Amino acid sequence: MTWNGYLAAAARGHAADMAERGYFNHVTPEGRTPAQRMEAAGYRGWTQVGENIAAGYTAQNVVQGWLDSPSHCKTLMDPGLKELGVGYTYRPGSTYGTYWVQNFGTR
Repeated sequence: MTWNGYLAAAARGHAADMAERGYFNHVTPEGRTPAQRMEAAGYRGWTQVGENIAAGYTAQNVVQGWLDSPSHCKTLMDPGLKELGVGYTYRPGSTYGTYWVQNFGTR
């Protein structure tokens, strides 16, 4: 797994957007998908992308939460996904307080 700044920018943007606008979903209220957000952040020429989101977790337990979830763990362990970017937002007074996004891709 290699760090990718474009994926990280997309992940940070999505975490902040969910916190600011009070939703929790892979798709924005306007219908923008994870792949569309990743491309808009500059991640182009991909052959595979994936995304994990979480909310309300601390740094100490968010990864364990993803590992304990079969669908999230499958994305984490997918050998076809080679690059990673992570975003986090803390917004006091928001629905969940903390918002986490992992974006994965392969080019």
